[in-house]
Amino acid sequence: LLGIKKNVGVKKGEIKEDDRENLMFKRVLTPEHLLGEGIERGIKKHEFKMKAKLNHPFQKHSPLEILNTPLLRDASRSFLTTSAISRMPEEYNPLHTLQGNSDITPLGEGGISSNRMISPSVRSLHMSQLGFIDPIKSPEGANTGVTLSTTRGAYVDKDGNAAIKVKNMKTGKFEVKTVGDLWDKKLAFPDPKKNGDVGIRHKDQITVGNIKKAEYQLGHAEDMYGPAMNALGLISANDPTRNLMASKHVMQALPLDQPDANPVSLLAASGKSMLSELANSHLPTSKHDGTISRVDTRAGKIYYKDSKGREHIEDYAKDPIQLNTKTFIKHQPIVKAGQKIKSGDALADSNFTKGGKLAIGKNLRTAWMMYPGTRNDAFVVSETAAKKLTSVHSSKFDIDGTKGTILNKKQFVSMFPEVAKKIDIRKYDERGIIKHGEKVAKDEPIVLGMRKMDPSEVRFANDKVKKLLYGGMAPVMQKWKGDNSATITNVATKGSQHRVIAEYKAPLKTGDKLSGRSGNKGVVSMVLPDKDMPHDENGVPVELILGGAGVISRQNPSQIIEGALSEVAKKTGKAYVLPHYTHDNLKDFADSEASKHGVKLYHKVTDPVRKVQLKNKVFISDYNIMKLFKQGEGTYSAIGHGPVDSLNQPKKGGKESAASISNMEINSLLAHDAKDFLREASTVKSQRNKEWFSAFEGGGIPPPPEKKTARENFTGLLNQLNIDVHEKNDTVHLLPMTDKAIRHRSTGVVNEPFGLKRNTLSPVDGGFYDTKIFGGHGESFGRIELGSKVINPLYKKPIAAMIGTTESGVDKEIEKNGVQSIFDRISKIKIKPVIKQMKTEAAKTKDIGKIDRIMKAVKSLRKIEDSGITPTDAMFMSTIPVLPIKMRPVSKLPDGSVIEHDVNLHYANITRAANTLQKAKAKDVPATLTNKLHRELQDHVGAMYGTNQSPDKKMQQKETKSILDIVAGSNPKTSFWHQKILRNKVFGSGRA
Repeated sequence: LLGIKKNVGVKKGEIKEDDRENLMFKRVLTPEHLLGEGIERGIKKHEFKMKAKLNHPFQKHSPLEILNTPLLRDASRSFLTTSAISRMPEEYNPLHTLQGNSDITPLGEGGISSNRMISPSVRSLHMSQLGFIDPIKSPEGANTGVTLSTTRGAYVDKDGNAAIKVKNMKTGKFEVKTVGDLWDKKLAFPDPKKNGDVGIRHKDQITVGNIKKAEYQLGHAEDMYGPAMNALGLISANDPTRNLMASKHVMQALPLDQPDANPVSLLAASGKSMLSELANSHLPTSKHDGTISRVDTRAGKIYYKDSKGREHIEDYAKDPIQLNTKTFIKHQPIVKAGQKIKSGDALADSNFTKGGKLAIGKNLRTAWMMYPGTRNDAFVVSETAAKKLTSVHSSKFDIDGTKGTILNKKQFVSMFPEVAKKIDIRKYDERGIIKHGEKVAKDEPIVLGMRKMDPSEVRFANDKVKKLLYGGMAPVMQKWKGDNSATITNVATKGSQHRVIAEYKAPLKTGDKLSGRSGNKGVVSMVLPDKDMPHDENGVPVELILGGAGVISRQNPSQIIEGALSEVAKKTGKAYVLPHYTHDNLKDFADSEASKHGVKLYHKVTDPVRKVQLKNKVFISDYNIMKLFKQGEGTYSAIGHGPVDSLNQPKKGGKESAASISNMEINSLLAHDAKDFLREASTVKSQRNKEWFSAFEGGGIPPPPEKKTARENFTGLLNQLNIDVHEKNDTVHLLPMTDKAIRHRSTGVVNEPFGLKRNTLSPVDGGFYDTKIFGGHGESFGRIELGSKVINPLYKKPIAAMIGTTESGVDKEIEKNGVQSIFDRISKIKIKPVIKQMKTEAAKTKDIGKIDRIMKAVKSLRKIEDSGITPTDAMFMSTIPVLPIKMRPVSKLPDGSVIEHDVNLHYANITRAANTLQKAKAKDVPATLTNKLHRELQDHVGAMYGTNQSPDKKMQQKETKSILDIVAGSNPKTSFWHQKILRNKVFGSGRA
């Protein structure tokens, strides 16, 4: 009754409508809530088995015994890996991991199913989020305002209500209050002015008033932001958009060989630097005041006694802990026996810290000036600075001994003596795996393995010779591909699974990305010798040049202020720990600090290359710069003429990856009338064209380019949909393909639902890889004889409209009377009278859905009439084409497993269903059963087309693609035409 009363009041305008985006009306589902529900759903699937075990008359099981089975483990693992909100974090550094723990989103189980359904009001900030949601941190693009970050002061009560820590202005004590309790209270921001004025939020309004008017106050500015924002420097001197960018950059910083802690940081609620507080998230820290007893470096333990003489132990990571993106965490103790410590002190540093502070950058002598190579946010770096910005990485190599890989060093040496001669065999253990502590250079093997040669590999004379020489074995070697040498830091084995960790150092190179903490990211355009770098009046060269114009355009003067304070800190040896927000002018503060300590910030600069002294003085200071994960080595690729994929197009991936010409490039080239280049790119450079390139490189006259394989495949896919493609006078005509046309084109019948024998990978006779059907080069079409008529899935809707029913009605008719009854009705149709009748029917009805179905049927009938064939020839079929082998090649992986084209799975199901139906008919099985088999065959054909879901549950789970999925993609941009024909990967291309 109260609900009805409120609804009536809202309708009349007497009562204000509830704000759906208010956090007080939302529940926060934490991992323990979701995990519990996920496990419960997983266990329910096995409820019957569990009850059967509990009620077994002879075997008694307790509930605990049943729950201790793999059921519980599998249920939790399934949820953690398949949940809509689970993801694999990149883990560039510990700050990235810490920030990930703060992420929150309305998507996923118990929330909104898709980000397309999220309204602008959900994405926008709401006043109720103050103190609980970080107002700045959010990704860019489609997930802006969707993936958010909780603050350092955020809590969730047992009922899932959002809560924050606040100060009760009456009692002076801190309390945790829900956002609902605080909504109608006066909540003050931290840090009021000297006169007591402060921002006060009451419901959805913020006003400025005296702190005495507030009922509650946020305890500290730290509690208003998440970890990434708190890791920045001077957030009040940045445009919020720059803070957003900077919060991303600090999470992408790589560990440096010799890092420096930034001398400018924000003040934490504890009174310490935020860099210390954030570092403690992954460092061993003392829990009590006391004295260090001993440090056990072999066990990775630090012992200390508190003031009462009780001993405590803290573990640290003496061996590297591998992170997900070629980085790791390793601890190094910074305390020694007899040293006094306080509660909260860091006991060890990591490769991301220095002196217990987060250290993810390097202090470099930096000049803000325009210089050749600094346009478009590019940076110029000295050779000394490039060495200082050497980052430390690690790569992992997994070896699976269960997939046919044999690990035996002696056997490898005896089998492949020529290969072994080129390798320092002493570096490898008896299994052929590189030893701990060894160094590897580029192209040096990590593992020496071998496998049995597959019969399909022995096709040519040289392969037969290899088989005789190597006893039917082939070498399997994982090689180190890095440009820099690496050291093996760990070799782990579990059963037949082996993992090798290699650590390496990467100096800064051209193309690497750098950034400060002001969102001032840039790419290294040049690495110059120190002697060529601009120098000050004392001849001291700068190490880094940033384009000064970026400060104004990006509205991030914090980098200049931070630079000034860093220069002062270098002289005084004291770091600056400043509040998040201050009522003082930060620029004036930095200038006064520099003046007070006699620090010179503006210098006369000379360019030794151009041999000129700049007229105006240049701002030069120490500045902490970070090296980001996006390195130039990872983005560089170039190719002349090389390997191709199954469509004879240049291969992608690795350092010899071909660049693509896509829609944007095509439009740009057309705008400049570069038609000849486009023609060359789409015909010559986008295909293997071996003869053309050989003639061109040899100075001869190149022959005409080969036919475009991708276009042939596209035509083949349309043929698979029973669409006949005719080209005449530069015009393409798409016509229905009849049974007669299919039989005329094909060279044999597929009657076995298999392709290759699993043990030998040789073709099955009568299967869909039989060379007697498809030809020695796999270029011919085959066919599957269905033994009965089925409806062409593309005409199912028109047929439904023509017989006055729906698609589901057609399915019921097939199950009841078979396809023949529908065929008989359609065969009696005269196209022109039926079109006239259907138009009249459409004019009479007001059902929009029915009108749509009728008019689509009319359109189909007109096209059939224009093609000159009968409706039954177009709408029904008793055979389907099977694509040539070259259009659906088999790919074999190094581990011996095989990847087949998805269409093969459809062929197998259709062949089985057709064979079963034909056998049933031959044995005079009752019509009720044959009609059901007919319906199953119809569904399998429809699944191949993509007009209905496959009746095969396994194919549903695998998400097997249909022909329409391949042709159309999920949207026009991912269609076969756009991705493989309009978009061209081209030889003679590169990127950096």
